[in-house]
Amino acid sequence: MILHSKKRSLPAEIVCNPAIMGGVPTIRGTRIPVEMILVHLRGGCSRFDIFRNYPSLPLDGIEAVTAWAEENLGPNWRDQPVAA
Repeated sequence: MILHSKKRSLPAEIVCNPAIMGGVPTIRGTRIPVEMILVHLRGGCSRFDIFRNYPSLPLDGIEAVTAWAEENLGPNWRDQPVAA
């Protein structure tokens, strides 16, 4: 039995496209807002739970989100309140 695995030719990247989700930062190739992954990470969710909730999330998507957060929100991004 061969299981299908997620294959991506490009690394996950955070993009802001006005035509997708109104320009909200998302993970390229998905409609998953970065803030939604950050909410889960701030709440202490495991990687397994995040991938279960977002099956279209690329395998390196969480790393792309955390790198984006470090760069755009600073090193204390986990301690910042969730956007309303």
